[in-house]
Amino acid sequence: MFDNNEFGYAQIIVHRPLRLMVQFTTKKVASLRFVSNNSALREELYKEFGNEVYIKNATTKLEQWLINYFMQDNDDEETEDGEAEITIASLSKKKQKIAKQLCDTAIWIRDLDLMNHAKTMAENFWR
Repeated sequence: MFDNNEFGYAQIIVHRPLRLMVQFTTKKVASLRFVSNNSALREELYKEFGNEVYIKNATTKLEQWLINYFMQDNDDEETEDGEAEITIASLSKKKQKIAKQLCDTAIWIRDLDLMNHAKTMAENFWR
């Protein structure tokens, strides 16, 4: 085997600066509350439950709302046992994963902290 330098080839790594653009408008900062996955569903949940999304005791309410939301998609499909209780576990794997993420208060709190930090930065920036 031959080494790369015998052929005149060399590996070059180009480091470029990370360039980000930030807008501290009220609307943009408020949207950080829903920055995690499924932002449209997060927005609907927040409109429905408000600050309850940050409380672990409210997860059963959130789960029930999500079950109703996901079952609206399945209205055309009839289940074999129409009177069986529907739970998160009876949903498809993809919907279970989405429901788990949406009911996780740690993710909601992380996004709230991000929004609050952005508000603080905006206030300090515009002074």
